[in-house]
Amino acid sequence: AEALREGDGEGYFEAWDLAEEALLRARTAAPEWAEPLVLRAQVAYEPWRYVGGVDEQIETLERAVELANEALAIEPDNAGALEWRGTARYARWLLEADDDDELDRLIVAAREALERSSTLDDSRASVKNTLSHLYFNVDEAFDGIVKAREAYARHAFLSVADAILWRLFEAQYDLNEYGDAEEWCLEGRDRFPDNFRFVQCQIYLMTMRQARPDVARAWALYDEMASMMPVGEQSELIQGITRTFI
Repeated sequence: AEALREGDGEGYFEAWDLAEEALLRARTAAPEWAEPLVLRAQVAYEPWRYVGGVDEQIETLERAVELANEALAIEPDNAGALEWRGTARYARWLLEADDDDELDRLIVAAREALERSSTLDDSRASVKNTLSHLYFNVDEAFDGIVKAREAYARHAFLSVADAILWRLFEAQYDLNEYGDAEEWCLEGRDRFPDNFRFVQCQIYLMTMRQARPDVARAWALYDEMASMMPVGEQSELIQGITRTFI
């Protein structure tokens, strides 16, 4: 991740290759041990967004599934292997590159593996986070909120904590639950003051019927958000917010 932030794509992939080599040695030394295969499934999965076109992405995700299945052949109730099998299946579903029948199969398989993983190891915040994302995408908002809350409660410093907080805000906003929406927005603002989303959510709160109108504050927040956003992301979002107030 550090290499990507610095624009070093080659270093990013080299780091994963080194991890794979170390895990291959562990696998050779202890072929009866499932954990090296679980970690290899994770190593295979993590770079999938950056490997090229859709075909390459699918190939990468399927490799993660294969390694997870190898681990499950050794240890059928391995929560980690189930997590990566389910997560890779869900990522492929999100690509929407398959026909409808295959997409239906993928989402069922992803959900089954992730729910089984969560049942086996209730402490896996990353599984709860992925499940919350899945539930929102299949229009099961209540379950999505529950899993997102559980993920955040289990591990508030998860690497995707900002995304969890934003998802919780959006869900409560869509349900018109002002108090809960405000809670998650302000939690995000306090924890991630440099993330423009948590300025954006303060603007959106003002559109809810329970809010008190404050046009001057709305435009001040608008200017603050615009100054924080990457230049390439400004136009569409700011136009959408402008239409909300004009």
